[in-house]
Amino acid sequence: MDVENKLYEILKNEYAIEKVEITARCEDIGLDSLDMIELATYIEEEFEIEIKEESYDDMTMASVRLEQLIEEVEKLLEIKNGKE
Repeated sequence: MDVENKLYEILKNEYAIEKVEITARCEDIGLDSLDMIELATYIEEEFEIEIKEESYDDMTMASVRLEQLIEEVEKLLEIKNGKE
């Protein structure tokens, strides 16, 4: 599963944000803290994962970079699939 492309798909479909640099901060592409909470929900639904409380705060900060979100989702997928 290509996490990066799926994330870009969510951004495009839900926020009308076209593909941006992976190093971009979410706040720099127009997402505020409320958008980030909503985005976390979309991520949970799309990847069928649960974002644990310890990761949730970091993932919902508007200053988080897209690459950090991708890395976190990949870790959660590994846990889900029993690889960690």
